[in-house]
Amino acid sequence: MKWSLLKKLGGHGQIRDRRTGPLEQLKSYIFPFVGITAVTIVQMVFIDVFEGFPLFFYWPVVILAGWIGGLGAGLFAAILAIISTNYFILPTRFTFTARAIDFVLLLLFAAITVFMSWLRQREQRAQALIRQQQLEMQITLSSIGDGVIVTDAFGCITFINSVAERLTGWPQADALNQQIESVFHIVNEDTREPTANPLIEALKQGVVVGLANHTVLISRTGEEWPISDSGAPIRDTNNQIIGAVIVFRDVSDERHYQRQLEASEERYRNLVDNATDIIYTLDMEGHITSINPVAEQITGYSQSELINMSLDKLITGEDLKRSEAMRERKLAGEEKTVYELDIITKNRQRRTLEVSSQLTREGDVWGVEGIARDITLRKETERRILTLHNISAALAKAVTLQEVVSVIIDEALGVLDAHHGAVGLVTDAGRTLELLRLTNLSDEDFEHYRYTDIDDSGPMTDSIRIKAPIWIESQTQYLEQYPHYREIVQNVTKTQAAAALPLRIRSQIIGSIMISFPEPRAISADERGFLETIADYCAQSIERARLYEAEQQVREILQTRIRQQSIIAEIGQQALISRDLTALMDSAAGLVARTLDVEFVKILELQEDDSHLLLRAGIGWKDGYVGHATEGTDLDSPAGYTLKIQEPMIVEDLRTETRFNDPPLLHEHDVVSGMSVIIQGYDRPFGVLGVYTTEKRTFSHDDIYFVQSMANVLGAAIENDRLAEQAKDAATLEERQRLARELHDSVTQAMFAATSRAELIPRLWEKNPATGMEHLKQVILLNRGAMAEMRALLLELRPEAILNNTLANLFQQLVAAAPVRVEIEGDLIIHGEALTLPPDVHFAFYRIVQEAVNNVLKHSGATKFHIEVNYGEDDIEVAIVDNGRGFSQDEVQAGFGLGSMRERADGIGAHLNVVSAPQQGTRLEVRWAKPSS
Repeated sequence: MKWSLLKKLGGHGQIRDRRTGPLEQLKSYIFPFVGITAVTIVQMVFIDVFEGFPLFFYWPVVILAGWIGGLGAGLFAAILAIISTNYFILPTRFTFTARAIDFVLLLLFAAITVFMSWLRQREQRAQALIRQQQLEMQITLSSIGDGVIVTDAFGCITFINSVAERLTGWPQADALNQQIESVFHIVNEDTREPTANPLIEALKQGVVVGLANHTVLISRTGEEWPISDSGAPIRDTNNQIIGAVIVFRDVSDERHYQRQLEASEERYRNLVDNATDIIYTLDMEGHITSINPVAEQITGYSQSELINMSLDKLITGEDLKRSEAMRERKLAGEEKTVYELDIITKNRQRRTLEVSSQLTREGDVWGVEGIARDITLRKETERRILTLHNISAALAKAVTLQEVVSVIIDEALGVLDAHHGAVGLVTDAGRTLELLRLTNLSDEDFEHYRYTDIDDSGPMTDSIRIKAPIWIESQTQYLEQYPHYREIVQNVTKTQAAAALPLRIRSQIIGSIMISFPEPRAISADERGFLETIADYCAQSIERARLYEAEQQVREILQTRIRQQSIIAEIGQQALISRDLTALMDSAAGLVARTLDVEFVKILELQEDDSHLLLRAGIGWKDGYVGHATEGTDLDSPAGYTLKIQEPMIVEDLRTETRFNDPPLLHEHDVVSGMSVIIQGYDRPFGVLGVYTTEKRTFSHDDIYFVQSMANVLGAAIENDRLAEQAKDAATLEERQRLARELHDSVTQAMFAATSRAELIPRLWEKNPATGMEHLKQVILLNRGAMAEMRALLLELRPEAILNNTLANLFQQLVAAAPVRVEIEGDLIIHGEALTLPPDVHFAFYRIVQEAVNNVLKHSGATKFHIEVNYGEDDIEVAIVDNGRGFSQDEVQAGFGLGSMRERADGIGAHLNVVSAPQQGTRLEVRWAKPSS
């Protein structure tokens, strides 16, 4: 740009003299012509004065012509001077006279002219060079991007370029000769106070002076420009200050970029400071040179403690070796390394980091920069997920309670770094917590703490009562809440923290699980959630194990019942075909002992004087006892007490029994538990059937039912035998035969059917448990019916027994015996509180109902019937209702044994009514009211 301007101004970089043009050259010849002419005229006018030295006044003109006009003008003036002198001045005036001197003078003039022309050209070239340099400087100052203001030594502006014009708002024409302070007005950007002018300071101090930071130039129009400048003095060749120059520039963009850079740096600092990952740098010796604040949270050390800390204080063992190996890999050329390692925090906890790092270099200094992410939670979550997976897999194989509890506790202890675990279940109708497992304690300690009252204060019992977890994070907190646990916490388990959670199945709390830790710890929300999941797993698995064990128990019970029903049927058949009571009793005792798995079975016979019972038969007793040993009645023995209360009796622990005395027979055989039932005879009990063990045992209702059934079979056999022995007349013999027929037609067939079904059940059960269960139910039903039929037959033998039983028991026997005779469902419904009826009324009601039930079974074809008893304050009403074929009113009046039933009703002052219709069933009602006084 500069040279293009120069070319425009001077052509090819040269500055033209103003006299080098044609007109200027013509003017250079006019001056010598006019000068010579003027000198000639003056000399011609004053010829006398200048005669002696005619050329004297021509010399100045020639010299000036050569100086001003150059060589041509000088030679022209010299020639013209010689000619004018020769022609107008010398004595031969107005003629030319050739003289040698004229040629010498001409040469002299020419030499002088050449010399002066040379001097003039040299001076012109010097001035042109100066003008060219000034022009170049002016063009340079005008074309640069900075503002430039030049002043003289007094601070008056002598030059201002276009940039300075724009920034100051002062055009050059207005700014020239103005004081610098008027044009260049600067203040501090923050304080708005005037700032020292660098140019004035440069003039004063004679040195370069820079501008203070944050300086603003206020233009003539009031605009503000952030600037950066410096002022410098201008010196002449004598080193004297002749002025000053100030150079300044608009730094608005720089200031904008600087602010952006500062904002970016601030954002970067905020990003680093607020990052959730550790951002760090290391020197090559492994010392931390920088690190962001989040490291304080992760490591427990302050930022100042971490700076210059060696890595071997945070990393140990294999992790330190891994870190050093990664540094060597980077030095070997690997751009970036990513790896995991564990650090030890200030409070000695272990945390896992995922590290990504690379080499960095500043000049000749090498180091390492990296990012470390805390993945402890992720790793713990992965461990917990794996634990839950392992627990699920292990629980799929665990079927018992102990197996389930072992899986839960062992896995939970490992993943949580715990040292003790316990699982307990609520037992004893919600009153007791029973521990199933207590890890890392001796058997003695386990038995000591196995049972706890639910109302006692403790982490596990409290979690059950409040139905929420108990979180304990220090031993101090533990002992503050449970001071009575000091011995076990400090000396036995040495627990520093613990968590107890209720085991919940739907809305029911079934127990509690407890995990103990050897160190104090704040149990995080994630750990709490994991423990609650473990508790859910535990509760569900325990419930499944309980259901499995319950199913197994049901299977065992069903098998036991099948076996018991088969045995009852077997002994029943023996009773029908055998007349050897001793052999039957021995067989029954052996069967009972094997079935119930007991050591002792005794069959006691009540003697005639009712004072004692004789051991007629039994299993397990010492030699010589059977047939000779006796027990007292009333409260002298369990058997006597059974006879007294007239119902089955169970002894759980004879050693603590207070209801009766311990007889020698049982004491000598170290009997602990047992049960007794009555063997009913014709008009009085025959005796007692009892079973006993030497270990504590709780007998079930099924056990009682089985033993009572065996006693009933024995009672029927004994009565049958008694009738056979005492039959002395035909009536007795007929009665025996009738009983035999009844036994054969009902009981024997029922026993046979029950036995047949019982033999099929094991095979059916293996193929289809549901079918086996149905057959088992049929066997139970048949046996119960047979037993009921036997009891009914015994009532036939002993009419007084009818009066000794309640109507409810008598009617229930009729209902229970019905399915033995036909396939029918029966039920007994009783409303109100039973009345004590006169004996004849009691007997008549039983016979009427018995006959009505016989009619239902023989004639109705019904599938269901029920006996409904309604007690009032002074009356009783009994209805027998069936869903059979029914009959017309004519048939109601005439048949089905209704006459005898009406006679019985009339005999006690009762009212009998029958309602029936074809295919509508039948309802027979009998109502009796107590006569008014």
